[in-house]
Amino acid sequence: MELTHAAAVARMKAIDTELERMQRESNPDESKLDALTAEFGELNEHRKQIERKRALDAEPFPTC
Repeated sequence: MELTHAAAVARMKAIDTELERMQRESNPDESKLDALTAEFGELNEHRKQIERKRALDAEPFPTC
């Protein structure tokens, strides 16, 4: 996945809004709910990976 952190977070917010809207429907499209939920999970893992890399890059290497 080639999204920046900001782009991933923005897409996650858009998905969250769409999921909330769909869940208020009387008969939501289950396949679309499943697809959006899966995409949200993938984006969240990507976001966490970026954050872990940033944290590791920021940590100084220990000196012996």
